[in-house]
Amino acid sequence: MASVRWSNRALEDLRSIRIYFEASASESVSERLSNAITESTKRLSVFPQMGRIVPEYDDPEFREVISGNYRVTYLSADFDSVFIVAIVDGRRNFLEALGADPWRVV
Repeated sequence: MASVRWSNRALEDLRSIRIYFEASASESVSERLSNAITESTKRLSVFPQMGRIVPEYDDPEFREVISGNYRVTYLSADFDSVFIVAIVDGRRNFLEALGADPWRVV
């Protein structure tokens, strides 16, 4: 099984989504959405290559799974590790949201 780690950016993205939906909808909506996003990444430990290659970057190591309106992006260079890079609302300009080198996470 692959280890799944989250970047600080991805954790902050998830936190921001929760805060937004707590304020604009309800705590239960926020929690359901956050749980759905988190659940969408759990299968990656067993199937790290299951997500599609992010078409905007066309890099076989940079993949994504979709959860509702959100694109959960991750790096998977091998079958031993997955690194969640960011969570982006699919309605946003993806290249603008992530920039030229999204996998360079600090």
